[in-house]
Amino acid sequence: MERLSFQPLPFGGIECPTCEHEAFLDWVVPDLPDPRVKSPSCVTPMPDEIVSCKQVGRDTADYCKSRPAIKCDPIPELWTVKTVLGVDFEKHPGFKRVPGTTRRYKPDGRGVVMEPKMVPALYNSLAAFVTITNSMGLPIKTIISAGTHYCRCWKRPEKVCQSDGTGCTSVGLSNHATGHAIDITGVRWRDPARTGSSQDATVEKSWNDDPPEQAAMVVRLNAALRLSFKNVFDYSRGLDDSHSWHFHCDTNNGGGFVNHWKSNGKPKDPCEPYFIWGALKRLEYVARTPANKEVTWDKARAGLTAFATKRSLALPTTNDPPAWRPIIEKLLWCTVQGPPNCKGP
Repeated sequence: MERLSFQPLPFGGIECPTCEHEAFLDWVVPDLPDPRVKSPSCVTPMPDEIVSCKQVGRDTADYCKSRPAIKCDPIPELWTVKTVLGVDFEKHPGFKRVPGTTRRYKPDGRGVVMEPKMVPALYNSLAAFVTITNSMGLPIKTIISAGTHYCRCWKRPEKVCQSDGTGCTSVGLSNHATGHAIDITGVRWRDPARTGSSQDATVEKSWNDDPPEQAAMVVRLNAALRLSFKNVFDYSRGLDDSHSWHFHCDTNNGGGFVNHWKSNGKPKDPCEPYFIWGALKRLEYVARTPANKEVTWDKARAGLTAFATKRSLALPTTNDPPAWRPIIEKLLWCTVQGPPNCKGP
């Protein structure tokens, strides 16, 4: 018998406060021939949850502006995944508004069971997400997804860009093109009462819910995703953005965490800066949204300093945003747990 441990651990050096995460990330594999279909390029040991592994060749990408057409690079290992640590997948069935509410939504019925395709790194990030939510009292039964692997460029601008490139301004390949990204519209709970949800499913589209019962669940899921993936796009751009109804989660093609601030301290993209500011505000480390609604790094760092000082955390010796990632991860852990655990002064 051989014990396989998927490394590195997905918590970025931050230990899970209430769980033995190794128990979730180890699989015992018997010394028997593997009957599953595998390309010769598939060398990463596969948990039993993986249906097959194949190499994908070059393909022409959709939604690209450039001519000649952009090609997606070959992927040596693309897994077809049945479940992640026992959590299955459901194709996004659409939304419907909850009766008696104006901004609360739920899935429009049940979508078909799906077996998404992804690279091993994305599987490990999803395993981290399931582990974190389990450890924080948010046991997930099903991940509702709008898709994973898809050879395409960034779709810009929305509602104008066509699949043949007409009207598109994008030129780069999406992380979906490499199998490193998943779009998550929501989750179905294993035990809704235990999670504090009045619904059996929570969807991202309820982020603006009022009263904010489901919005609070969306925030906790958002924080867990940001602990598990290197990059997350969410509802922070507002109601008209394409990510106001699903989380885009990727591994940054196997790279490090994405720095969302420019060198002048202004946000490159509002998603993580706004989420960090919102977390600090909910925990009462900042008083209000900035007057110009722009979360600069200086303003966010001041709130993170107050948070770190309150919790006796060592402050970085530089003001560079990447150096503050351990503090941000502690803030995300507090957000997954819920505000009562980490309140400010």
